[in-house]
Amino acid sequence: INGRLWIASLKNRLKDHAGSVQVLDELLAFAPLNYNALNERGGAKVKLEEYEEAIENLTAAILVNSTIPNAFAHRATANIALGNLDLASLDIMEALKIDPKFSRALYNQGLVLESQKKIKEACTFWEKAVENGFEEAKEKLEFYQGES
Repeated sequence: INGRLWIASLKNRLKDHAGSVQVLDELLAFAPLNYNALNERGGAKVKLEEYEEAIENLTAAILVNSTIPNAFAHRATANIALGNLDLASLDIMEALKIDPKFSRALYNQGLVLESQKKIKEACTFWEKAVENGFEEAKEKLEFYQGES
């Protein structure tokens, strides 16, 4: 199982999300309740913009283990993409309850606030995301700080 998870994770990092899903489908066929596989597959489906399926996988991962913030944060990403900001906010809150410095959740909270036109507050969350290692948030900060 660990070898297949490693291959799937590597494929995701190399942006071969469809290849990752294929490996994970094989793994989940004989280990359907594997948190890491469900979370990784959900994350790949987010990258493929297959949000409904991502939400299904991530919900299953959360049901298997609700003490890890990753699946909550990934599911928030999918819900933001679908415009389900209230659901995204609930997942962000859960992720931050588990780990107050979880950078993906901090970034996602910035996205929710941005969509609500609360740019100053969004930038505060993106700054925290950068402080905790989420480099993608720098792009948002540069965009908005360049406007002022």
